[in-house]
Amino acid sequence: DLTSETLIGWQAKLSRKNFSANMRSRGIKTLTNALSRAVELRLIQFNPCAALNRPKVIRKETIPLEPKQCHKLFDECQKHRLGDAIILAAMTGLRRGELFALEWSAVNLSEAVLVVRKSLQDVRGKLKVKEPKTAAGRRVVSLDAKAIEALRSRLKKAQDEGFESGQVPLVFPNIRGGYLRGSGFANYVWYPIREAAGIPDSITFHDLRHTQASLLLAAGVDLKVIQKRLGHKKFETTANIYSHLLQNSQHEAVDKLSNMMKKSAPKKRRTVRS
Repeated sequence: DLTSETLIGWQAKLSRKNFSANMRSRGIKTLTNALSRAVELRLIQFNPCAALNRPKVIRKETIPLEPKQCHKLFDECQKHRLGDAIILAAMTGLRRGELFALEWSAVNLSEAVLVVRKSLQDVRGKLKVKEPKTAAGRRVVSLDAKAIEALRSRLKKAQDEGFESGQVPLVFPNIRGGYLRGSGFANYVWYPIREAAGIPDSITFHDLRHTQASLLLAAGVDLKVIQKRLGHKKFETTANIYSHLLQNSQHEAVDKLSNMMKKSAPKKRRTVRS
């Protein structure tokens, strides 16, 4: 019963209700896929979504932290029982749901790695643990010295709280040993620590993920490696999000190339007098 006119009206209604262009575009993509399958099964003759124009999505520019800001933020994190989650987010690029679902069994401090195999999602107020959506999301993440320090700090705090890893498997549990809620973490952990460190309100927790990518790019790490570390399914996703940061790296690379290709002035021949 769906017609192109009905779907055009559907998109107009979503627009009037102030749904973002990204949400509307995702809705069109989901419905297009479903109806394409219906065409394959010969349940319908054509896909009415063909008449829809995808809304233009303007991607928000990422705002990573500078190293000096990271140091101030990390100092404040030491004072909170869950502050180490913020350090780990900035130094690994893990998503919030991946951090909240992280268990000690997935952490190997001696080998300096952790495995991302679960993600915590809040679906209409109910917490659900799910596997990552894609194979790229299930990944092994190497840990640097700062990340290892944060995990060791959290382990000591857990032991002091009586939350031994054998009893409470979660790395970052609430005060009852259960899963954290995003709203509670934001109000009682992220916002106070961010304010104490003097970090602007415009910086979100998700920007810590962008900070990891920015630090890696500044260190000269290949974008393909960053894609795998962040768990992006497509390389294009990584390239699109961090293209403006990559531009700065290109400028530095060109400057180095120019210096390398400069012709040195010919040395003057010394005349030997007899």
